[in-house]
Amino acid sequence: MNTKKGLTTIQAILIIIILVIAAAGSYVWYSYYTKKKAPPQEEEVTPKVEEVTLIVPRGGIVMTLDPAESYSVPTHEVIVPVYETLLRYDPKNTSHLIPWLAESWEVGKNGMWYVFHLRKNVTFHCGTPFNASAVIYSFNRTISLMEEKGFGPGWVISAIDIEHCKIIDPYTVNITLKYPYAPFLYALAAQWGPLIICPACCKAHATPEDPWAYEYMKEHMCGTGPYMLAEWVREDHVTLVKNPNYWKGWKGKHVDKIYMPIIEESSTRRLRLEEGSIDIGGLTLEDAIAVNGTPGIIVEVVPSLNNLMIFMNTQKPPLNNKLVRQAISYIFDYEGAVETIRHGLGAQARGPLPSALWGWDPECPQYTHNLTKAKELLEKAGYKPEDIKLELWYIETVEEERRVAELLQAEAAKIGVTIELRGTTWAGLNDVLRPGSGNATDAADMAILYWYPDFADPDDYLSNMYYCYNESDPTNIYSYPYFNWAYYCNSTLNRILDEARRTTNFTRRVELYKMAQRIIVEDAPALFIFEEPAILTYRSWVKGYYFNPCYVGTIDFYSIYIEGRESR
Repeated sequence: MNTKKGLTTIQAILIIIILVIAAAGSYVWYSYYTKKKAPPQEEEVTPKVEEVTLIVPRGGIVMTLDPAESYSVPTHEVIVPVYETLLRYDPKNTSHLIPWLAESWEVGKNGMWYVFHLRKNVTFHCGTPFNASAVIYSFNRTISLMEEKGFGPGWVISAIDIEHCKIIDPYTVNITLKYPYAPFLYALAAQWGPLIICPACCKAHATPEDPWAYEYMKEHMCGTGPYMLAEWVREDHVTLVKNPNYWKGWKGKHVDKIYMPIIEESSTRRLRLEEGSIDIGGLTLEDAIAVNGTPGIIVEVVPSLNNLMIFMNTQKPPLNNKLVRQAISYIFDYEGAVETIRHGLGAQARGPLPSALWGWDPECPQYTHNLTKAKELLEKAGYKPEDIKLELWYIETVEEERRVAELLQAEAAKIGVTIELRGTTWAGLNDVLRPGSGNATDAADMAILYWYPDFADPDDYLSNMYYCYNESDPTNIYSYPYFNWAYYCNSTLNRILDEARRTTNFTRRVELYKMAQRIIVEDAPALFIFEEPAILTYRSWVKGYYFNPCYVGTIDFYSIYIEGRESR
């Protein structure tokens, strides 16, 4: 009995084991064949983010990509997004400077040196670190190319004494000046001149004949800016793309690519803006007025630092007589010009400075349209109106200049004064203003100039257009800065501008510039026609677009993003 019972137990255990093994085998067989026959699962795909391209037309050909050479708006439209400066102007207050590649700075008591503490973790587009060495190299390169080749905006930072500048540590640099120069910090924020370029890139392509790699850098770019050069077809377009390692990062909304085709005619840009195939228009005043109110297009009028003048050659009879110049100043119809030429957008200039610039004198005298007063002054000067015969030169492709010239001609004719109009190119204007004889009495009688700032300091306006280097040789054209088209020389004014340029006392500088403005208006080397606001034209889907009056013709692309635009 016991034996039988034991055999039964063993048999039961064996049966259980067999059943377990069979079940396991069945599971393995089932799993294998069902997995083998199951359809493959689709891989999870991340949705592709559409690349956002901003299309901004340019009005002219890019002549060079080298920031040490560029001194034209069409060229700088491309350069400014790529190259940066130590400081920038606050777009809301042009007298205020914003730290940029420099985080902070100190000024020496005598105004002869400046110490800049540089931003760390900034790299050039090639990956080379930005540091103090790059600052000194860039300044040296820009100044040297100006001195050696005679081109570029190196004069903006020419007060720097490169030989005495020092690297304190990799991110601290001492910039020493040749003489005290009060506008220096403002000059360092300019879009022309103080731009920082990659030394490693330049040195890699330098040759004994071209130590600054000018030939290479005029066709290539390497800066620290938010965008990099992707393509340049000289007479067609420029394409910029995001710098993935930009020191400010890419959080928030931005554009990935900037496509900049050449579209010279405003009428064509207007049509493209209306159809939505470009994002920013850059239209003339007339075209901006025409599209104002069009659904989907924004027209914005904002203050600028631009003004227009007509210079009179103070070394050439009869304009060497101050009374004659004052008479011509009374001939012009300033209010009529603002209403008919500017369509009411602008104002008569009050002296040689724009009202939006610090140091402007709101009480500075103005000439008014007064033909009777003009005739009286001519008589006092010993001239009959019919004895005055002058030529007025202007850029023939600039519509506003032509219309201003025609208005002066028409008003002068009312009292018998003859003014012949001469439209020309920029090169042609240079020829008549800088005669081969070198004698100012051979230069043009009168010429129209639009002035926009190199940097936001009264010195940029007054010293460039009204200063005289050599008072003892006033008929020598080389006794003047290039833009003193009036060949105007006043020793008292020179002393005032010299002091204003050197003193670091801001209050005193304002006082001196107010004195200077009144002297210039009294001597009347120019007619101060009007100051004009900037007109922005763009599609409503463009967000973050603003105008900085210190950076004429260029755009802060980093701040822009697109919202609500259909895919192109």
